[in-house]
Amino acid sequence: MPRAVFMAAFHPEDDGGFSVTFPDVPAAITQGETFDSALLNAVNALQTVLGDAIERGLAPPEPSHRDALIARICSGGAHAVPVPLIM
Repeated sequence: MPRAVFMAAFHPEDDGGFSVTFPDVPAAITQGETFDSALLNAVNALQTVLGDAIERGLAPPEPSHRDALIARICSGGAHAVPVPLIM
């Protein structure tokens, strides 16, 4: 499977840390106390959700157009971060 990159929205939390969502993969949601831990958790969440879909015979979604997605994520006050799908 070719390596894909999905854009994640890293939402800074008021009490520190980040919550992470994927506009193209709504079921992949996670968080982390630091940016690094949130990124590691994001990789794991993406791999888990899409790995489960593949095991059920479903094709993973195609990542959205990168520039438009970055603009949408940033307009909501989050940081757009590319996260690789490692399978």
